Amino acid sequence: MYPSKIIIQAGRLFRLKFIDDKGNLNKLIFPVIIVISSYPASLNSNDPFEVEIEIKGARKGTNYIKLEIYKDGTNSSFGETFNNKDWYNGSDPFSYPSVNIDSPNTSTRIKGRLGENFPESGIYKLSVKRFTSSGLLAKDTQSPVDIKIEYKSDTPTPSPSPSVSQSPPITTIPITPEASKKRSPTKILSASASPQQTTPPPLTKQTLVNSEKSFPLVPAIIFATGLFLIGFGIFLLYNRLNAQENS
Repeated sequence: MYPSKIIIQAGRLFRLKFIDDKGNLNKLIFPVIIVISSYPASLNSNDPFEVEIEIKGARKGTNYIKLEIYKDGTNSSFGETFNNKDWYNGSDPFSYPSVNIDSPNTSTRIKGRLGENFPESGIYKLSVKRFTSSGLLAKDTQSPVDIKIEYKSDTPTPSPSPSVSQSPPITTIPITPEASKKRSPTKILSASASPQQTTPPPLTKQTLVNSEKSFPLVPAIIFATGLFLIGFGIFLLYNRLNAQENS
């Protein structure tokens, strides 16, 4: 083979590998670098957060940016990206927020949030996925950053309600006429309503003497006897006079 043919074949191979149809050098020679320059160090809620990224070396055009959060050493990721209308985490690259690449170094700010499907609190990685204007995933060079998630649910923990003690059920016993005759009625006296009964002290000789001093018993007996005798005498006199008148 002539040297000129070798040079021509090498040129064609170089063009296929490193130059696109528009005459631009392929990104394999100048890889695109993405730098996450500003991000929250920790997250403790599902509130939105903002990330500032720098895209270095990308060709001019419209790109689409997706934020991803994942556990180091795993392939599963979570998180949602705001596309200025809705929160999105799907497979359609054109549903992610767009950024216009008009210079070799382009900066933009992207909003994200944890979403509802993150596993648990801990240290995670935050990275960026870039899709080209044709919707292809770009293989960029980047260094994911650490982000600490200390998520606490807003749902309050229900406190146990105080237990209400229930009184035992009252069992009603039917009373037949025969049983009512045999059973005597029970009197229920309330301690607060009924007065306290006291037993009178026993009578003693001293008590009788004291009662005689307080009341003149002997003169009363003599007075009553005298009245009785006077009345009885008047009664006899009346009967005698009445007998004489009849005779």
